Amino acid sequence: MKAGYAHFVAHNGELTKAHIIPLSATQEHLALLVDLSSIMGQPSAVSLSAQEWSIPSDLDGWKPTREQLASLASTAEELAREIDVAVGSETFCAAISEIGAENRFQHGLAALNDLVEVFAVAASLRKPTNAKGGGAGGRRRNPHWVREFVVAAQTFWVKCMSGGTKPTFLKGQASEGANAFTKWIVDLYRRLAPPGTTNLAMFRTELERLPAMRRRPNS
Repeated sequence: MKAGYAHFVAHNGELTKAHIIPLSATQEHLALLVDLSSIMGQPSAVSLSAQEWSIPSDLDGWKPTREQLASLASTAEELAREIDVAVGSETFCAAISEIGAENRFQHGLAALNDLVEVFAVAASLRKPTNAKGGGAGGRRRNPHWVREFVVAAQTFWVKCMSGGTKPTFLKGQASEGANAFTKWIVDLYRRLAPPGTTNLAMFRTELERLPAMRRRPNS
């Protein structure tokens, strides 16, 4: 826990200096980093029901998953066929009997046949035409934590910083912010995302949906 907190303290020092966070807001900024990291750790939820078909974009898509299930069904079915042939051998059966595993063998074979059916049926799932879920143009939706992340960060900026909170990017640059808020929030995401998980395209799509927020008078 101490090492983890030291990690946030180090990031906070670098970020507050790079983005000119006021000294009066440095502790609140540190608390924000801890909160954002917790938000990013929230598990994404999958729904494959007839009412809602939804697979967040940070999880394996349905196509590779369906192919995996179909492959497992084929492998399990082939193994079951090989066993069916093997049980015709007296020597094979004697070996199973010799180790006292007749009951385990029968239960295992029944379980294997069940798995063939489970994998095959699961692989046959298809998105119902009237199911909710997904995004525009068939794109998968972003994980829920992305929205929570950008709103929490925007709320801090409105409270502690000056300048607009409408995300803008440099022309021709996929992830380079054109204003102070965008540069800061993208930097937050880059630093807090676990190694190998950064998806700036996903993060930008959520930022671009974020309406500008203004500080209330006398706040």
